[in-house]
Amino acid sequence: MAKADFGDIWIEASQDSDIRALIRALRVALVKHGVMFTTRIFAAVIAPYKREKFEKRLQVKESRTMRFAGVPSDLAGVQANLTYKQEELLREIGRGLDHKILWQRHSKLLYLTSDTYYVGKDELRHLIEYCDTCGIDFQIDAESCYYPGHTIRILFKKGNVTPRDATDQLVGERA
Repeated sequence: MAKADFGDIWIEASQDSDIRALIRALRVALVKHGVMFTTRIFAAVIAPYKREKFEKRLQVKESRTMRFAGVPSDLAGVQANLTYKQEELLREIGRGLDHKILWQRHSKLLYLTSDTYYVGKDELRHLIEYCDTCGIDFQIDAESCYYPGHTIRILFKKGNVTPRDATDQLVGERA
């Protein structure tokens, strides 16, 4: 089994007592509570930070309107006019779109994020077909703000998702 190379962390830990203390605390939590609960502890600290970065860097805020269903076609403004085929595809993918948030900038819907636990081949196939019929692009990445370390993010946008859309919240962060 290949071992992850985090040599830079060990170098930093040798020079920074806060990093050493955090590593010790995480190891204690891991032994005491197991990986799932330790990941939840990590997520409880990281999630609000990541969400704030996402909002600030992309200059968006959560849409609070009840007018929309929180599905990708909302971004294209076609929710009310879905074809039978689109509705069928939406039912197939709906169960996999967890923790959905519509994001707006200047009162215009810009993104939909779904922080999901699982996306299988069938869900992806339906998701691609559905988004193609609505002119929606998406990207799957590890930048979940909901439960970092356990959920993945699907970032939807009308038109094309660009590398900036997907990574702007990371600007200024140290790797």
